[in-house]
Amino acid sequence: METLFSIAALVLVGIIAKFIVPYVLTFLSLPGRLMVSQDALGKCGQSRFILGALVTTLLQAYVYLAYTTFVVSGAVSAMRRHEVSFVVLFAAFFAVIIPLGAAHRDVKARLEAAKRLRTRDLNESVQNKANEHERKLDVTVRASSVTFVLAVIAFFVFAFIPRVMVMTYPWAIFIS
Repeated sequence: METLFSIAALVLVGIIAKFIVPYVLTFLSLPGRLMVSQDALGKCGQSRFILGALVTTLLQAYVYLAYTTFVVSGAVSAMRRHEVSFVVLFAAFFAVIIPLGAAHRDVKARLEAAKRLRTRDLNESVQNKANEHERKLDVTVRASSVTFVLAVIAFFVFAFIPRVMVMTYPWAIFIS
């Protein structure tokens, strides 16, 4: 019974996160998107793009790995306290991966729509705006791709080597 309750709680957390994560990741990508914005001359160099992508990746990864820590710590704690089945860890994995995957798919779809808009319109000012919007979305797509890979790796590291989780996020000991 405790296993089903734990799985239901993780499903609920995953459903809530699926609706919140896209907004949080978009908000966290704003500093990187501002770095990629064109300057007064209408140019944005490759170094600014790389710096914007790096800042966006760091912000998204730090916050999403905190969410991963929350879910893993809760699942591991439930497994220790209440003779809960190992299946809870699989539910925790899906509660971590599905919201980020859905957010990544959404941003990638918006990037593809921006690319189609750029190729469809011939007006130069609209082309420049579409190109800038495409670069901003590209930063977010690259950051969410790296964050996805880091979240998968961190899930297993946090689940099977909890000391790493506690070293990275000291507040995790209060959940368990």
